[in-house]
Order: sequence, then C-alpha cells, then structure tokens
Amino acid sequence: MINIPVGGHSRHFRSAVADLRAICVRCAFSRERCDEVLTAVHEALSNAVEHGSRDRRTGSIRMISRIEQGAVLVDIQDPGVGPVMVNPIPNLDAQIHGRERVAGWGLFLIRCFASEVVFTRGPSGHTLHLRFGASAPPSPVEPILTRLEDGL
Repeated sequence: MINIPVGGHSRHFRSAVADLRAICVRCAFSRERCDEVLTAVHEALSNAVEHGSRDRRTGSIRMISRIEQGAVLVDIQDPGVGPVMVNPIPNLDAQIHGRERVAGWGLFLIRCFASEVVFTRGPSGHTLHLRFGASAPPSPVEPILTRLEDGL
C-alpha cells in the first residue's frame, strides 16, 4: 500500500510506479502492457490528487495493488466523492468547437487500458477499482478516429 499526501505531486508517485512495475513483471505482462498499466494508473493517481483532494489540506490518497488470477488489481482511494457523471467516450468534435468543456480524457485513457473500471463511494471517500489483464481490452479509439475522418 502506498500513501500519497493530499496535495501530492507526481514525485510521490515514484514508489507507486516502481511497485506496480514489479507486479506487472511478476505477472509476465509484456513491456508494452506494463507501460499501459503504468500510464493508466498514473492518470488515475493524478485525477485523485487533482479532483479527489480538491479543497482539502489533510488526508491522503491510497493505492493498493495486488495480483489476482493473473491480473493486476489496483485500488486508488481518495477523500473525494468521485466523478458525478462518467461519459464513456468524450465528444471530441463538441470539445473542439467549444460546445462542451474539455474534460473526460483521463478517464477515457484509463478505460482504454484497464480491463475493468469500477467507482465506489464510502464513508471515507471514493475508490477507483482497476483490473488489468495481460492484454488491453478492445480500444474505443478507432470509432473516434473514424468519426473525425468522416467529419473533416
């Protein structure tokens, strides 16, 4: 378990990343898959620091990682309430043209790489549960690229 102080900076992520990389290696994940897992978890930690600890001066963000049936499981807990609404795929066209504010890309990235993404709320805050199998799930990126190509 890794504790990151509220208001933490990415330098606090070093030990979390090192521990997680070792877990990915123990699961015999490819180098590319390890990088995907680390990218998704770094984004989740950044979200927890930015959003989960907003307006708080004390507390911590916790990351718990483990191996279960050949998969890497990561739980990230923060004192926040979690996302109000989670769109599966941000609307790039609407964001480019100013019809929507630019948001949701971190969760989109996490969902591209994680086999399972679950949000829960409890008395002590919000927990993001991530499961990573040996390969990434089918990517939702291609439909966005196709939609962009059609619209350009």
